Amino acid sequence: MIILLCLHLEIVLLFLVLAFFIFGIIRKNKSNNFDLEVLNFALFIIITMLYFSFSIYSEIGYSLIIECLDGDLYISKFIILIKMFILCIFGIFILVFYFVKDAGYPYFELILLTFISIFGSFILLMANNLMLIYVGIELQSLILYVLPIIPLASGNWFKEASFKYFIFGVIASSLILLGVSFVYGFCGTLKIYQLASFFAFDKFLNLEFRFLIGILFIFLGILFKLGIVPFHFWIADVYQGSPLTITFFFATIPKIVLVLLFLKFFNIFFISFFCNLVLFLGLISIIYGTIIALYEVKLMRLFAFASISHIGFILVGMTQASVGSISNIIFYLFMYMVLVLTFFCILLSLRVSKGHKVFYIETLTDLCNIWKFDKVLAICLTLNILSMAGLPPLGGFFMKYGIFLNCILQHNYILFLFLLFFSIINIVFYIRLIRFIYFEAENKKDIKFIKYEKGSSLLYFLIIILSLLNILCCFYYPFFFSFLNLVLS
Repeated sequence: MIILLCLHLEIVLLFLVLAFFIFGIIRKNKSNNFDLEVLNFALFIIITMLYFSFSIYSEIGYSLIIECLDGDLYISKFIILIKMFILCIFGIFILVFYFVKDAGYPYFELILLTFISIFGSFILLMANNLMLIYVGIELQSLILYVLPIIPLASGNWFKEASFKYFIFGVIASSLILLGVSFVYGFCGTLKIYQLASFFAFDKFLNLEFRFLIGILFIFLGILFKLGIVPFHFWIADVYQGSPLTITFFFATIPKIVLVLLFLKFFNIFFISFFCNLVLFLGLISIIYGTIIALYEVKLMRLFAFASISHIGFILVGMTQASVGSISNIIFYLFMYMVLVLTFFCILLSLRVSKGHKVFYIETLTDLCNIWKFDKVLAICLTLNILSMAGLPPLGGFFMKYGIFLNCILQHNYILFLFLLFFSIINIVFYIRLIRFIYFEAENKKDIKFIKYEKGSSLLYFLIIILSLLNILCCFYYPFFFSFLNLVLS
């Protein structure tokens, strides 16, 4: 019974995805509206998963953690909430992709592969065993390697992005596996809660060097996959070289899972050496991501470096050990995902026309004339950009506010001033985007926008709802934060 409760969602997901696969094989060549049927089936799976998630959530107490398979997997209210959040993001992804997909994109195959990636993410969230964590990472990553070349007529950029992601992903996975082997060789166990006992009661000084190297390799492998400086050199090329819809997926669900995985490791193996290392990597990520973004002219590369800076803020927030630090990080992650979803929904709802060429927005100059073309989209994009810059009273201000407040409460005034300084510099390159939206239109009269007619009202609805979550953050932030503290208690 405990195993069924713990693996309820994963078992249901496996059976539904198997049914989805059989349905696709049977109906692919027999239906004129096959993509619409695929969308309906996928939404049915997501709604069913959300229903079971809510049912399990209501049965688990706030302080209860359910373990199964001899403690290798566990579940709690917090994990259920994260799974529900991931399912909601995935639902938005498949809806948006259905309405904006290009010719050559096999919709059924992409949805099937991403469902498998979601299953790997769920296993990763529940895993309490190093080998299960490695399996979850690989199950998620193997799907991500092939997503950039999903189009039937892939360009060279898509193939290059897929190849780079595969090479650097394999390096990161090798580091994690090497670290796991070192840890197992010293401890004789792979269970995380048993490994944590080696760090308790000041045993750190008595630990063997290979055990610390093993933990360090695991840390570095996860940071590699997150694209933190100095392991960042693949992320801008992959974001720029992948199709925009695939970059949308890369920037959301895998980021959430990997950040939470690193947070789990960091809280368990919290010692001064790792804390200082993570703080240092977070600071140089903020510096590098901010400075390089100032000189970028390609939108996806700018977004990639901005994401490096945001992940740097999250890492710095992890090092500020306090009662509300974890809640601050979770809220930062939640609001950042809202901003990313809004950003990509706006970009995917538009195409740029230059002469005989039609394509998605690629450079900063492609943002020109948005204000004249669609004022609602221009305002929503502006609010989203200002929020990413951290200006009050938008959601981006509150996601940084918690980290700033923690620095002050911990009397880390130098760190607070450092973060504040680079937050101000961040505003510079975000304001540059706004300049192109409003004040460069006369110089770029050759740029015209083409709006999707199919599903445009749904995309508008999603963009407005996400923008309202950003604008109204000042009202629900205290309640959201209190709820997070309750769930994380």
